[in-house]
Amino acid sequence: MIKQIAIIFSLLLVFCYAESKRLYISSIEVSAKKPNGKSWDFTGKKPDVRIEVLQQKNGKWKKTFTSALFKNTTNIDQVINTNIDVDHGSKVKIKVVDVDSFQNDVIGEYEVTVTDEKTHTVNFFSVKSLSYFFSPYKTFLEHQNALKKKASQNAQVESLRKQIAELRAENERLQLQQQSSSSSDDKWKQQYEAKLRDYNTLLSEKSRWQQQSANWKRQYEDKQREYNALQSQQPQQQNTTKWQTLYQEKSQEYNTLQSEKSRWQQQSANWKRQYEDKERQYNALQSQKSHWQQQSTKWKQQYEDKLREYNTVQNEKSRWKRQYEDLKKSSLANNNTTSNNTTASNNNTTNNSDTNTSRTITAAEKQARTKLDSIFRWAKYANGNPNKLMNYYKQAQPFADVLAKYPAQHKEHLEKYRALQKNAEEAQAAKIAKDINYELRKAKYYLDKNNDWIKYYRDNPQQMQKLSDTDAQGIVQQFNNNIELGNEALQKLEKKFGTHAIIEAYKKQWLTSQKEVQTFTNSLSNSSTINNLQKRLAELQKSLNKQINGYKSPHFSPLSFAHYADELQRLHTQSQKDLGAAHNVSQEISKALFLAKKWTVIAYCDQGILARKNNNKYFMKQSFDNAQKIVGNNKELQQIFTEKTASSSNIGLADAELRKVKEKLLQRIAAESQRLSQDFNSYDSHFEHIRPKRQQILDSLEYEKGKALSNAQFTTLQWSKNGWYLQHDGTFYYTWDASLWKRFRQIELDHYKIFRDVRSKILQKYNIKDTEGRVDWHFPGFHDVKFIAVVEKTATYVAKKNVRDAYGRVIAQVDQDPIQVVNVQIMGIKSKYFTLWCDNDSHRNLQTDDLWNK
Repeated sequence: MIKQIAIIFSLLLVFCYAESKRLYISSIEVSAKKPNGKSWDFTGKKPDVRIEVLQQKNGKWKKTFTSALFKNTTNIDQVINTNIDVDHGSKVKIKVVDVDSFQNDVIGEYEVTVTDEKTHTVNFFSVKSLSYFFSPYKTFLEHQNALKKKASQNAQVESLRKQIAELRAENERLQLQQQSSSSSDDKWKQQYEAKLRDYNTLLSEKSRWQQQSANWKRQYEDKQREYNALQSQQPQQQNTTKWQTLYQEKSQEYNTLQSEKSRWQQQSANWKRQYEDKERQYNALQSQKSHWQQQSTKWKQQYEDKLREYNTVQNEKSRWKRQYEDLKKSSLANNNTTSNNTTASNNNTTNNSDTNTSRTITAAEKQARTKLDSIFRWAKYANGNPNKLMNYYKQAQPFADVLAKYPAQHKEHLEKYRALQKNAEEAQAAKIAKDINYELRKAKYYLDKNNDWIKYYRDNPQQMQKLSDTDAQGIVQQFNNNIELGNEALQKLEKKFGTHAIIEAYKKQWLTSQKEVQTFTNSLSNSSTINNLQKRLAELQKSLNKQINGYKSPHFSPLSFAHYADELQRLHTQSQKDLGAAHNVSQEISKALFLAKKWTVIAYCDQGILARKNNNKYFMKQSFDNAQKIVGNNKELQQIFTEKTASSSNIGLADAELRKVKEKLLQRIAAESQRLSQDFNSYDSHFEHIRPKRQQILDSLEYEKGKALSNAQFTTLQWSKNGWYLQHDGTFYYTWDASLWKRFRQIELDHYKIFRDVRSKILQKYNIKDTEGRVDWHFPGFHDVKFIAVVEKTATYVAKKNVRDAYGRVIAQVDQDPIQVVNVQIMGIKSKYFTLWCDNDSHRNLQTDDLWNK
């Protein structure tokens, strides 16, 4: 057991006296977006995080560690060994940055002081949480092994402490139980004595009743004999008056005695019941007394066992405490060998001089002892008063000097004198500290006032943004007044009390507060400038994003993007002049400027590609030259420009081939549609045709139903799903047959898929990934249309009429009177590119195999 404790405290000593420690970062989490809600990367991705550690050397912060780059992440859950050894109490700065190719963004900075080895978790700026710790070990594996050993040893010590606590609790419980038993014992004794008194009283009552019963029994027997004698005399004297009188008297006495006998018997029964109840109570009390005596003996035995166990643990605790002190002394002795040897020699000399304890104490020493005893007695009643204790200490000093020549003989008095000295000095120091703290309240008032203002405006940045220049200047003036008054209070404090640890500690706080005030007032002075820059930046970003969202290459002028680039360039120059390049606002403007330049380059390149496509070489060269001027030396813009110019020639070739394929497909569709014209006319001839006369058809709708309109031909029609209000004065409504519409829609989708398959192959051949703006398939429309339109039913139609102003512009629409129209159903359609009816269509035999050859 002692060996284990020795190991534990030797490790504790190693931890305590370790000087150099190493910084480890165990985890970090950063915000996914900037404080303004924007992404760290202009592409919208998560930040590329890198951690830097700076140390202060010669008054300057120098970078001493740079971590690996953690790309596209907000969480780093791994231990990072910074390989930096720092001393206890020194400071290091942890800096978290987002690495960009254009310009790095600072996610947050935090300054830490090297203290204990616990894991600390902090949050600052855009860093949600950062956990770090210091360790004397050079690798994380060694740190983990040491923590495991320390945890095991702490568990052993904690187990021993728990045992001591449990034994103490058990001891207290047994003491309380013993006290409870003692009170129960007293209560039981009182009950027992009361019951015993009742029992003795009942025994005396029993004797009295027994004696009275015997008297009653004798009287009854005497009366019985007299009555019997009188009964025997009755035959001879029954006729005499005297006998009759005597007989009546005796009879009355006998009846009285009979009633007395009944009353006595009842009382005797009651007494017997009372006696039996008291006897049962007495017997129960006797058994309870026996049980209590056994329980008391058992508790006493348990208490003595626990007390012995508690004393054993206390002895063990004292042993390992002494072992710890010995280890601590031996560790300190290794660093102070020379001084210890000198001290030992001096102690030997002193001991040699004091070995002669048989010398006679002089009268002066006796008088000094007497005076000191008197002073010590009076000092007990000082109640911690520093003035009284210091006075007693000064009075005792000359007498202690007399006894100090022979410390071995006057050890007790000298120890009391040193204790008095210690108490007086501590009380005096406490009084001075109390006076300083009282006076310090005036100085702290200005410190707390400045700190409260700074905290308020930092917690409520929107309030600071609302401040006008006049308000900001007024707040700066108030800060300066507080600093001036605070300096005056500090000077008075130093003049009154001189140099003191409390004053020095406050002085450091005051200097730190002045630096924070200076930083805050600088930011407050720039608040109006920042607000104006941010407001203008927000306006330009909103307009720029609107232009980007509405951009359709290549039919878009790059001058609009160039305008925003020029405005942002002027804003960026102003922000660098007023705030510096490292300010957050300057960095935001820089990113917006890069975005405007990027889209200006894209627009100029698309314009040049369109000019190449139209064989306009002069305009193409001018567009590419303008884009090159904006690119400059920027690598990202250079890459965009290179990709755009390299792909422009391939795009022209791909579009040419796509146009040929599209034209060939349209020709084949048209040819197949014309080939079925004769079969379509043959199918149309099966219907009876009528002229499109609305009123005539409405008057005989049942008769005309199922007949086809004879004049259902149109030059061109817009695409429609539900149908058309066509010619014939707009009184006939053409609707698709459901199955015919489904087949027509499928044909149109098949044409789209045929061209899209060939298109994807052509774009893949020329390595074109961006398909926007390339030749695509569109519905060719209805041209030279002829319908097979069969009369079906009637319907109500409300036409719209345009209302125009004096300049001919439509300003409103009004409903006309409703009219009855004729619904006709489309049973077949023949046009330039589509021919289909219920039996056949132009898509069945369409040839698409050789549309494009690689």
